[in-house]
Amino acid sequence: MNANIILYSLLICCLSTFTAFAQQTSSLRGYVGNNQNQPLQFANVFSETTNSTVFTNKDGEFTLSLPATVEVAVLKISM
Repeated sequence: MNANIILYSLLICCLSTFTAFAQQTSSLRGYVGNNQNQPLQFANVFSETTNSTVFTNKDGEFTLSLPATVEVAVLKISM
């Protein structure tokens, strides 16, 4: 009985920790287009702030996960 209580307590603590970490990020969504506003498919979007890379989809859209503490994100876009 005591072993089950300890196991459930540990499980609740782990889930609480996971939830706290999950709330510490935010998403930056954007669109990359050319000078005629046509989408640039599969363009490279690099965040100097987090040193991470994502690619645009076929519609030129991207989503980048950033720490919630980031106020300014420096992005470099290349083909």
